[in-house]
Amino acid sequence: MQAVVDALQGIVNKDEQIVAVLNQTAQAAQNTAVTLQNTSRDDRNLTSDRLAEARNQQLNVQERERRAMARQLTLEDDLDAAQQARQWRDWTILGLGLACVGLLVWGRRRR
Repeated sequence: MQAVVDALQGIVNKDEQIVAVLNQTAQAAQNTAVTLQNTSRDDRNLTSDRLAEARNQQLNVQERERRAMARQLTLEDDLDAAQQARQWRDWTILGLGLACVGLLVWGRRRR
């Protein structure tokens, strides 16, 4: 009978060892799951941050392009105004030159 009790005690001890290993495995699996969840959350946050940063950079580039286009239009308008002013000045100089020549011719004829 003692042999049966010892055998059963051995089985119980072995079962306790198996249960302990299973508990350790379950705890390790739980720890791994928690680690994976944390890593996944961190990755999502990092991806979200990077996406937001990329969007902000895109908006900044668009704003710089808009400002550059506005500056280019302003410069084109300034160039047109300067060319018109130069043309008016050239016509004025031509007119005054012709008036001077006319006065010179008139003055010589009068003598």
